[in-house]
Amino acid sequence: MTKSYWMLVDSVHSFRKSRELDFKIHGIRAQQVKKVQRMTEGDQLLFYLFDLKKFGGTAILTSSIRESTDPPWDISDVDDYQYRISIKPEAILEEDKFIDAFQIGPSLQYLRRWPPESWPLAFIGYLHLIPKLDFLLIEEEMKKINKNRKSSRYNTVSKRA
Repeated sequence: MTKSYWMLVDSVHSFRKSRELDFKIHGIRAQQVKKVQRMTEGDQLLFYLFDLKKFGGTAILTSSIRESTDPPWDISDVDDYQYRISIKPEAILEEDKFIDAFQIGPSLQYLRRWPPESWPLAFIGYLHLIPKLDFLLIEEEMKKINKNRKSSRYNTVSKRA
């Protein structure tokens, strides 16, 4: 089965909560349930933090999506996060090293559907299928950053075919 590459548009608060859980689990909003249900074990996940307009990390799904009414963390709107995924961190950046979307965005294939002055509109919504090349480009930048920052807990990225 072919793996998919997803961009998850989420808050820095959710990202921090997943970090506290060592990126073993993440809560997923039900806003786009059909897309959420297409996520499967082995898919790749890119975290885009809308409130910072930055990319924070990548992970691999180690489970299929499951529903849960237990809060994944202390958030006020638990019903919004009714799905859970088990994940394994791949390339996670420290907050001071997050990648600015305005710097890398113009080079992404996914954003070519929008006029240059409007490409930030591509990040509206919660979950997006993105081209493999875009995912790998951003993840490679994250790997370079982590390689230069030896103190990161998440500075190794597993090799992919």
